[in-house]
Amino acid sequence: MAEIGIGNAAFKNNTTITSVSFGSRCNYVGEDAFAGCTSLSNLTGTNMLTNIKEGAFRGCTSLTEIEFTKLLSIGDSAFNGCSSLTYIDIPNCKNIGKYAFKDCYNLITVENIGIDNINTNINANAFENCTNLREINLNNCGIIGNNAFANCTNLREINLNNCKIIGGNAFGNCTNLTNITATQCSLFYSAAFVNCNNLTQ
Repeated sequence: MAEIGIGNAAFKNNTTITSVSFGSRCNYVGEDAFAGCTSLSNLTGTNMLTNIKEGAFRGCTSLTEIEFTKLLSIGDSAFNGCSSLTYIDIPNCKNIGKYAFKDCYNLITVENIGIDNINTNINANAFENCTNLREINLNNCGIIGNNAFANCTNLREINLNNCKIIGGNAFGNCTNLTNITATQCSLFYSAAFVNCNNLTQ
């Protein structure tokens, strides 16, 4: 079946768009498709989307919540700089690209990452500088890349029970992190928890 979606840079830097409905046949959003759409605040009809490509919503500073029930892959920098984003729900996602949510300063909750897939990968710098991030379930993540959660200063407790590899500086400077569970992890790279000075367990 042919893919149906939004082409690369289709609406890039269109500052008048406030809402997008993807409909029942759209399954991907192309590179930079809505990048710089600073008034875009509402996404509907996302149930069939499986792939959001590189930079697709980069700099969409009015987006506040996203829910993608069938999404499998989020490209590099897809939501980078979405500074109003507070909530994410991505239960089937298998891959979160580099810098995907970097500098989403107001992001508080990420629910259900790959809840049906124990091998979800979170790549380098994916949530770097998400300084308000407090709730995230990482129990189904297989690999967490370098700097993936660096400077997430409000993270307090994380469960990494199925995680195999934790990259360098992955949780660096998470200064309020007090507790981690990582019973299956086979490889911690250098400084994975550097400057996590409140970590007790």
